[in-house]
Amino acid sequence: MTGYVICEDKSIAEAISNYRTTADEAARRSMSLNASSKRVFDKSSAVFASDDKDSESEEESDEEVELTSKLKQENFNMPVANEYSNMEGQYHMTHSKINLNDVTFKTMENNILATNHIILCGIVPNLLNFVQPLRAKYLQNYPPIIILHPNTLEEKEWNQIAYFPQIYFVKGNGMNQRDLLRANIKHAKTVVLLSPNSTEVKGQEGIESHKEKVESSIMK
Repeated sequence: MTGYVICEDKSIAEAISNYRTTADEAARRSMSLNASSKRVFDKSSAVFASDDKDSESEEESDEEVELTSKLKQENFNMPVANEYSNMEGQYHMTHSKINLNDVTFKTMENNILATNHIILCGIVPNLLNFVQPLRAKYLQNYPPIIILHPNTLEEKEWNQIAYFPQIYFVKGNGMNQRDLLRANIKHAKTVVLLSPNSTEVKGQEGIESHKEKVESSIMK
């Protein structure tokens, strides 16, 4: 498991990166995880337990198969539902899932929805960790986020953030001037460049040089 933390300064970042769990903390965490796993296992056992009478019948009706499948699915989704309930108390969230098509725009240039916003260039597997602090309940005014990416988001990527408001998607490349304009960069507050892999970023000097040219051209 990899965690990303945005820190105020380098000293805090180094302190976090050098942190190691003590033996007592590891033991307490293990006990807590075991207790949680046992509760889920006990509930799962109730769903999967087979009745003695079932062995007398080799085939189940379609209704029985469907009901059993539904119970299993609901049981597996239970920890996710509980996690969502906890998140709802901590973050600005919608009551229903937002459809990606409803927040996908060909361009948001000069769009009133994109003002003092954050342009997020790129996608990482744990996109949720980036969005959560920007939708914390203590923020009275939270910034809109425009995801600028060359490929359409996959369902598993969108599902992470589908309950957070004011997140929009524009298909494009963060290193392309026209795409940045379509993300309304002239009215943006921050631009964040992400890369899932350090190996994917090659020729850093060339990238910085190109970025300076883009910024200079946009300012003109």
